[in-house]
Amino acid sequence: MSYEEAVKRGYVSAIIKLGKAGLKPSKPDSAYNPEQLAMGIKVELEHTDDLEIAKTITKHHLNELPDYYERLEEMEEKGKKELKIQEEGEEPKGPKMDRNAAKSMIANFLSATPKPSDDQMHELAEATGHDPHEFEEIVYEMLAEAMNK
Repeated sequence: MSYEEAVKRGYVSAIIKLGKAGLKPSKPDSAYNPEQLAMGIKVELEHTDDLEIAKTITKHHLNELPDYYERLEEMEEKGKKELKIQEEGEEPKGPKMDRNAAKSMIANFLSATPKPSDDQMHELAEATGHDPHEFEEIVYEMLAEAMNK
């Protein structure tokens, strides 16, 4: 199915995503992060069976936000976690801190406890309202920042 046929058939996502003018982005594929482009095409193929339409929608999103699909994936993961917590009736052990506050707490903790055990790190994660995997991501992010200084 061509782009024009998709618009004629009323593919709402194609009309909305492609903008009022309905123009295809003029940037070549090489102008986009290849991982984001691949992620986006995969996501958009959930809504159309036409590769060109999926790629066009993807490029429009990436023109707006270069990490659109990474953000989308993070949002979906967060939503699934929240839904699981609601379904299982579990509550986080403490209020969730924002990343910067969690980083500050981690830095202070590591200064006082230079070689913490996994259990200690998991307890700290729960105290900040983060699951251990998310907490590990924050620690790795801090490590990468420290290595780049």
